[in-house]
Amino acid sequence: MVRRLFSYWQTAKKETLIGGLMLILATFVDLMQPWPVKWLVDYVFGNHNAPGWLTVLWPALETKNMAGGIAAVCVSILALALIYRVGTTIGHFFLIRAGAHVVQQLRCHACEHLHGLSLAYHDHKKVGDSLYRVAYDSHAAQTLLNGAIVPTVNGIFVLLGATIIMLRINLLLTLVTMAVTPLFWVIIRGFSHKLDAQSQRYHESESVLVSIIQESLSSIRAVQAFTLEQWTEERVRGQSKKSLDANQQMTRTQMIIRRARDWRCLWAQLPLSGWQAIRS
Repeated sequence: MVRRLFSYWQTAKKETLIGGLMLILATFVDLMQPWPVKWLVDYVFGNHNAPGWLTVLWPALETKNMAGGIAAVCVSILALALIYRVGTTIGHFFLIRAGAHVVQQLRCHACEHLHGLSLAYHDHKKVGDSLYRVAYDSHAAQTLLNGAIVPTVNGIFVLLGATIIMLRINLLLTLVTMAVTPLFWVIIRGFSHKLDAQSQRYHESESVLVSIIQESLSSIRAVQAFTLEQWTEERVRGQSKKSLDANQQMTRTQMIIRRARDWRCLWAQLPLSGWQAIRS
């Protein structure tokens, strides 16, 4: 899928590059957000001496001025949070623009392709289904970029940065945290096929629903002439119910995946937390 869509990204290189760089910067700032709390514990409430570069930035940490140190920590937290939010907002803005360019190119190409198909194809294919593919399924390109590729790349940078920092702080904690990573693969593999099938069933149901509505509206004179309004409404209601059921099944599966991921993180950290508490 990514290979097929790569050619459509030629018109969105600039937006993708700017958005990607902004998100990388935001990820770096995100990794820095816990450090002001460390400064508060070590240099304001504790007896450790702040490094030279930090005392140049915040002189109150060198003079052990508690009020000034707390103010410096608060300002640092707010500044890092503000930079992170601004960076992510700008990055997502450009990436959404890039996805919109891809969708626009894909729609034009799909429409051109449909016009070039034989009449035999259009005779056995419903117009509503073709409309749904061009108008709605093309948005999958933007979903792929903003909902899959970008979070994956961003997560990789966060994982690498957090791993490097954790290795310098606590080797055991890092190893235990990384040891449960294969469970992510088990969860993804266990639910991916089921989720793909449910997603395909939902979109096919939506396509049929659009086809039914398109047929009824394009034949509205015949529907009213032969008093077929109730029959048409029953078809729409029945297909809408099927589409709703398919959507609910897909949503339940997505929620199960999220809960399984959360419980995996919890159960992976409980043994280590208990062991660290016993040691202390």
